[in-house]
Amino acid sequence: MMKEIASSEEQVSNIMKAIFSPSDERTQGIKQAASALNQMDIVFQQNAQLVEESSSVSHEMNLQAKNQLSSVEIFIFDKAACN
Repeated sequence: MMKEIASSEEQVSNIMKAIFSPSDERTQGIKQAASALNQMDIVFQQNAQLVEESSSVSHEMNLQAKNQLSSVEIFIFDKAACN
């Protein structure tokens, strides 16, 4: 009788492990997916910041190029005016 109870207890224990093992694996998978999404969000935010900085630098360089062009325009000679 005791052997049957011990055997039944072991069977119940094995069934419980079989039930909860996939659940633990799913939970772990969900945690990994959430972590990956969080890391992707961080990278997207960093990329957005870099794009904004690049745009600002590009605009500033454009302004500087226009200013330099204005500075050297006085040296451009009109050949018709020189004759």
